[in-house]
Amino acid sequence: MSSIEVFERFAEKYDTWYRKNTITAHNELRIIKCMIKGRPRPCVEIGSGSGYFTREVGCDLGIDPSLSMLRIARGRGVESVAAVGEDIPLKDKSVGTVLMIVTLCFLDNPMRVLSEIRRIVRQDGLFIVCIVPRESWWSRFYLRLSIAGNPFYKVARFYFVNEMVDLVKNFGFRYIRSLATLGYRPWNRPRPERPKSFEGKEGFVCVEFGG
Repeated sequence: MSSIEVFERFAEKYDTWYRKNTITAHNELRIIKCMIKGRPRPCVEIGSGSGYFTREVGCDLGIDPSLSMLRIARGRGVESVAAVGEDIPLKDKSVGTVLMIVTLCFLDNPMRVLSEIRRIVRQDGLFIVCIVPRESWWSRFYLRLSIAGNPFYKVARFYFVNEMVDLVKNFGFRYIRSLATLGYRPWNRPRPERPKSFEGKEGFVCVEFGG
């Protein structure tokens, strides 16, 4: 089963994560809000899924291939377009800020998607990528869930932070900064956290690149 088919089939199950893990979701949201504040518009999220982050950070448009996910997003009032990241239906150099939040690990063709993002981002624009780092306790936990049959993590490919940075820089983007959160382990009691520098074990890292 492809990653698109997984999200199409289990959209409701995926979206319940935000309700069941509110503290962790808010920690992640805090970083994204910090990074996107005052950044160039319009803002487009690639792989916007059910639209949780798209709405909460005030992004202008969400793009996702799963119609089931987009139905949930539109129910949240998110303007959404059904499309794959390999063929983004936007004009060259038309976007101020592109977000990609825990989407890279589910891409079948990351090189093509990054090429498309390079095409649509303005020279003065930004590209913000958030991942679950391969070196974190969180990715190890999710990999164990994949072995146990979790449909989402069975199709995931986790990246080391430096690996992701090098991959994005290959497309002409310039590294600006990174922030991290989820210093607790997945099986520990969650706690509110402030964004901080990545120290090697945090479960959620966002990296900001210049166009």
